[in-house]
Amino acid sequence: MKTKIIVSLCLFVGFSIMAYMSIGMYLGAAVRQGVNAFGPKITQTKVELAGAKIAPLSGEGVLAGLYVGNPAGWSIGKAFLLDKIQVKMRPLTILRKQIVIDEIIIDQPEFLYETKIVSSNLRELLRNIEGESGGAKDELAGTTTTINIKFVVKKFRITNGKIKVGIGPSAVFMPLPPISLDDLGVKQNGLTPNQLAGTILKTVLLSVVETTADAAANAAAEAKKKKTTTKRK
Repeated sequence: MKTKIIVSLCLFVGFSIMAYMSIGMYLGAAVRQGVNAFGPKITQTKVELAGAKIAPLSGEGVLAGLYVGNPAGWSIGKAFLLDKIQVKMRPLTILRKQIVIDEIIIDQPEFLYETKIVSSNLRELLRNIEGESGGAKDELAGTTTTINIKFVVKKFRITNGKIKVGIGPSAVFMPLPPISLDDLGVKQNGLTPNQLAGTILKTVLLSVVETTADAAANAAAEAKKKKTTTKRK
């Protein structure tokens, strides 16, 4: 009798581990499909995630090659590219309706900034995101099934980013200051995929736009100062 109980327990544990590992195997594919399905709805541009791998036991993962295209009317190509996104989530929350992500780290992202008199590609992208993420429902691609999963992100960081201002031979690069966000979704008891993506993208793109605006203002002030000094001589 004891032997049968032990065998049954071993089988139960074995099948439980196999089931959990299977979830982990499909989780990366699910993340990739989700980003590729929801991304274009949020930005109204081309969005493509090349790959995603998440280890079910540690909760650590890597999202590779997140490409976000420019809005219509701007240069053909990317608005920004995130080569590598490191993610660490709490493994057991994968099975719940609220997934807790301890950290998202993005290193060395590259953003393209284009301007046309009173507008820019990133400002237009921001308008798209603000219009779509505010009250849009999170739905599975091709279905009307509402996703009930919500997310909490304890720590979000962007480091060593750079901004490419302009296109062609005249383009110049400038550094993007580090970006930090903490406890996203904590007060709201979780954020939907649309809300989370919208919050992060708006914060990041606003930082890029403000950085380029500050750099332009400083350059103009420096040029004016230099011109005044030259006249005095």
